[in-house]
Parts: sequence; structure tokens; C-alpha cells
Amino acid sequence: MNNRTLLLLAALSLSTLAGTAAEPPRPQRGEVGERSRDGERMRPQRRQTGPWNNDLKLLRSKDGVEFSERSSFVERAGVPCFTQEKSGRLLAVFQWFPFDRREAFDKIAVKFSEDSGKTWSAPRVIELDTLPPGHDRAFDPTLVTLPDGRFRLYFTSKQGPGNTAIFSAISQDAIHYTLEPGMRFGVDGENVVDCSVAKLGDTWHLYAPVPRENGRAYHAVSKDGLKFEQQVEVSVSGRASWIGNVIAVDDGLRFFGSGGGWSARSKEGSTWQREDGSRANGGDPAPWRLQDGSYLLVVTGEPRDDAPRNPPWMGTAGAGEERGEGNRPPNEHGNREESPNTANGSFREPFNPTMPGVTMTANADYLYVHRGGMIFMYNARTLEFVREACLPVAEPERRGEMPSRPLREP
Repeated sequence: MNNRTLLLLAALSLSTLAGTAAEPPRPQRGEVGERSRDGERMRPQRRQTGPWNNDLKLLRSKDGVEFSERSSFVERAGVPCFTQEKSGRLLAVFQWFPFDRREAFDKIAVKFSEDSGKTWSAPRVIELDTLPPGHDRAFDPTLVTLPDGRFRLYFTSKQGPGNTAIFSAISQDAIHYTLEPGMRFGVDGENVVDCSVAKLGDTWHLYAPVPRENGRAYHAVSKDGLKFEQQVEVSVSGRASWIGNVIAVDDGLRFFGSGGGWSARSKEGSTWQREDGSRANGGDPAPWRLQDGSYLLVVTGEPRDDAPRNPPWMGTAGAGEERGEGNRPPNEHGNREESPNTANGSFREPFNPTMPGVTMTANADYLYVHRGGMIFMYNARTLEFVREACLPVAEPERRGEMPSRPLREP
């Protein structure tokens, strides 16, 4: 199948998913065609592509409310999460997209800190046992420290043609992991991606954003961290995405989410109260409370100024142009969702491949469609929807702060 045919099929597939014919799309804010209040044509926004064009930023706070001292944490990465060993050593995991290490592109990596986050080791790609045949790759990492000192990595993946769900692997050193049998959490007929997990008392709480539902998240509980039982969905008021991370604090749980830098607290894990104000601009925030009561926060930043459309080995060809076999990205590229760091059920908006602001790219395994700050991922062979992800928008037009989380899932 050549790329031109793939584009046509992609358009037909997306239109089918939409279910109705599209009316001519309105220009997205900042696109050519939209006019400012004084009638002048606005300049187009900088093109945004994949999650490889965002960096992770580290912020600090004395009280967990006002964050500042933003600094670079990891270049070309997303979907961060913190945990801490009993010894006090901090660990951060994330989806990594380095251009200078093709073998590490779109892999889960880890960094360590021995001094409460002042300095960090270089990123190291984790090693996960070979997944069973038909099992998608691992992405959207969430790492927790178990009472016995081991580490459990929760991640998004899927088995066969079904929906994405949450799986896990176990490790003694947070580098070498063994897959744990079975699925940790899933929902029939829906893609579940980018979960966050924390322990409150003797109960593990798992949260994952509900596709296409503002301010709502799936909630499941477990006594052993393996067998989770779904509970009533949780919610917060206002504009909010539960793409983020939860941590245990003195009086319960605290969640930091995307879409305005919101945070919320819960005493028992089921009822959440949104806190006033905004914590920090950025997508998919990952907080951690240090022993002295201060906080670290890692967020996915705005698109880089040097953001190329494709990774260097993919060349500059668009989805409708021929691309040599040698320019294909690593075939490990697994389904990227919602996520290629994130993920929701299906692309419900009618699609027109000629609409303003649409760009596409593809590799041997996936088709990526970018429009209006969103990336949609499809299986390149079947055109089955895999997932979607929100990308940060440059100021002052920022509308949300979701990471291209990594695409957090296909």
C-alpha cells in the first residue's frame, strides 16, 4: 500500500469514525484565515508534531502551592512520574524520545537522585522482559515503591486487537523488569491509558482519565496492587483532565492534573475537592513531596523552537510523499494512543485531510494525524484507532497543558 492510498484510507476511516459529514471547519486560533479583533490576518502558530518535540521541565515549591525555579529536566520526553526508595533516593520515569539514541526512542527511561532532586543521573532505558506475542509495547509509565522495597511499573498497552488497558511489571532495581501476568485494569469497549497510582493506608488507588469526558476519571482500588476493582468514577469541577499523577500526603491523596495546572485533594480517594488557583503551566504534571515538606513538580513543556516535523531518521517527507525504507522510524513504535502519551476512545470529529492545520506522518506500524493541538494515532495496516493526545499550546493561546504525553499511548 503506497502512502497516497494510505492517506485516502485514513480520511475515509476518520470520516467513518465521525459518523457524519463535516461542515467546513472553522480556522483554529492562530491559523491562517482567522482574523484578530482589528481585522488583521493572524500569523499561523508554530507547527506542532509529535511528543518528541517537547521537553520535561522541573519546578520547585516550598508549600506545594506556588511553583517556580523552572529548569530543564529531560529533553524530548513526556509522561513523567516520581517515586522514592526507603533510603531516600528519588526516581523519575518517563517516555523518552532522544534524537541521538535511536534505540532509546519512544522507550520508558529512568533517572535517579541521591540529594532530594538537586542533581540527577543521566536517563537510562529500562529493560522489560519480552512481551508475549500480540502484546503491544509498554508506554505511559507510572512507578510505585512497594512495602518490601521492590518497584512496580504500571503502563499502558494492549493484547491483540482489543482496547488499551493497564498492565504491570515488577523490579528489584527499577531498571530490570519482569512482566506480571494478566491485566491490572481495563474497561470494556474503551481505551484506558495513562493511569496514576498511589497507596492510602492499606489500599492502592488507581485513576485514569475517562475518554471524552471533561473532569472525570476511572477509579479502581486494590489491596495487593494487582487485582483492582472498579469503583464509581471520580470528578472535579471546572475544566480539567485527569492526565497527571496522584501522591499520598498527610491528610489523604493529592492529584495534579492537566488543563490549567489544577490540583485536588481527597481524604479517602473517592470524593475530590479542587484547590483554588493553578499550580503550574505544563502538561501531565508529576509531583513529589520531599521529607522537608517542599515539593518537586515535573511538567511537559511547550513545543521546542527547533521542533522538526519528524525524527531525523524519518526524513522530511510528509505522509503523502514517498519515503525510503531506510528512513523509517524504529519498528518498535507501538500503538500510541490517545497518548501517543494519552488516549481516548475514538476520533469523533468529522475529518477532512485538506482542512487547515492538519499534518500527517506514518511509519510501518502507525499513522499519526495532528490537528489543532491534538494527535490521533491509528494502526497503519487496519486504520483502527489507537489513541489521542493533547499537545501544549504556545502562550498566549495556551488552551490546555496536556503533554503530547508522549503520546501516552497510542
